[in-house]
Amino acid sequence: MRLNKVKVKGDNNLVAINSSFICLNPQEKIQISKNFETRNVFTNKMMHVFDLINKYLVCEEDINFYFLGSILGLDSNNYINEILESNKEPSYEFLELVADKLCLSIDWLKYSHGNPFDCKPIMVRDYEDIYNYCKNNPIQNIIILHSNEIQENVMILVSLSPYQYKRFSITYPMHSSVGASGGSMIYDFYKLARKINSDRDLYINTWSYVVSEEIFYAIRLGKYFPGCYQREKLHNTYFWEDIFDLDNYYFSVEEYEKMYGADFKKIQDIIRYKKSLSENGSN
Repeated sequence: MRLNKVKVKGDNNLVAINSSFICLNPQEKIQISKNFETRNVFTNKMMHVFDLINKYLVCEEDINFYFLGSILGLDSNNYINEILESNKEPSYEFLELVADKLCLSIDWLKYSHGNPFDCKPIMVRDYEDIYNYCKNNPIQNIIILHSNEIQENVMILVSLSPYQYKRFSITYPMHSSVGASGGSMIYDFYKLARKINSDRDLYINTWSYVVSEEIFYAIRLGKYFPGCYQREKLHNTYFWEDIFDLDNYYFSVEEYEKMYGADFKKIQDIIRYKKSLSENGSN
């Protein structure tokens, strides 16, 4: 099934989305594009955020104050213009709206604490919570990111728009040097992979990549715009689909080890063990 997917979609599936963010008023573009003689804290922070996003954005146009009103769902950019043209700082309610729509840290936006993109993760307990969130919310893509390190880890993001990414609270260990709880998490990831694979709507919008250890943790800590994976990815991976080929139907053990390393079989052995316990009614 994974080979059919490659024919359906490509890496640049987000390119056309920006067309939904239309200008509110041609005159407002002139006002917002002026050089700001005086910048308040909010303006400086947002210029920094725009730079971080635009560096990695795969879209027709960069994000800027011109589009901000549309992204926030405002009828007019008048309030934004008022902020830009004065020393006035926006209200806390406005900051909370910006943080919510761009998935920014409200603590960073209000108090300069932490990192810009360290917004609260989507709190989940297990694969069912992740699946239900993806199924019942207007997401565009599921992104499974693997860290390129000896003891690999996996985190899962969802994109809501080209400018909005959220991550789930769970980070999955994906190596054999785990204890009982780590093994249970690997098995949970296996069940999530099976669930997504069986749901065509989610499957065709799920993408998986390997990124460097530095990029992985910079995203996790909110230092980098999560969408940076599009330009910083080392390569794509089918690990999340191949991991549940426990009977080696598609490839042999040796072929999988060439693709993913010797640990792949050990991870599958953990899954087989956990699966047998589950089928026998054991914990």
